[in-house]
This record gives sequence, C-alpha cells and structure tokens, in this order.
Amino acid sequence: MIEKTSELRWIGSSAPDSKLFDLSLWPIVIARFPELDEEHRVKRVLDSLDAILEQNTSYVIIWRTASHNHDEEAHEDEKQSNKWIKTRREDINKLCKGYVYIVNNPEFRSELESHLAVVSARLFKFPMKIVEQQTDAISLAHKMLEHSSS
Repeated sequence: MIEKTSELRWIGSSAPDSKLFDLSLWPIVIARFPELDEEHRVKRVLDSLDAILEQNTSYVIIWRTASHNHDEEAHEDEKQSNKWIKTRREDINKLCKGYVYIVNNPEFRSELESHLAVVSARLFKFPMKIVEQQTDAISLAHKMLEHSSS
C-alpha cells in the first residue's frame, strides 16, 4: 500500500523539498529538476535525495526534466553532483529501483538517451527509462517496484 505524504513519518532531519519532490505516491517520487536560475538548486536536490535515502526503503523516481540540457550545467554544480554520487552510489544502487524520465521533445530524448547510456553503465545498477506521459511513467514505476520485490 502506498502511503500519502501527510501520513509518512520521515526518518532524519528533514523531508525532501516539496517544491521539487512530490511524495504523494510514495515510494514513487515525482521529482522536478530545477531550472538554472533557481536558488540553491543543486543543494536542494541533493539534500532531498539524502532524505529519500535515509528512509532505507525501495523507491522509484519519476523525473520531470528542466528546460536546459546537461551541457548547460555549471561546472561547479556538476562537480558537486558527482561528488555526492560517489559518496552515495552504494545506497542509491541498493534502494533505487529505477528512474523514469518524462520527455516530450524528440531531440532532447535522443540526447538524454545517450547521456543515460553512459551514466547507467558507469554508476547505476537500476533501469533508467524515458516516456512521454506521466501516466505511463507512474505505470512503469509500479512495474519497477514490483519487479524488484520478486
């Protein structure tokens, strides 16, 4: 059974940033990548992911992409993210059962597929899929969770 956010008892100092992370379908999380001009964007995402990992529960994240592509990220932001991934990779691979990206732009989809092929091969052991609609993403996330428990 999926608990509603208001009923969740978060372990740790804080829950994920509610402006970026929708927990209403927990353990399916709908997350939004922040735009480049959003304040403390990388810290907010990484602190939120820490809070999710502190739950020590299997989860899937559905990512809504930002309007910019990966190459537009500031070098310092990328360094901060990479450092975090290196320290949390074992926990992520243990608990995360998948990432689903919602992408409607065919050009961006192709770019993201190339990026995910590199990232998943080097860092992550869980599936990373791309769909066009949130309903498809939620259905796929349920399947990822079910598959991981069997």
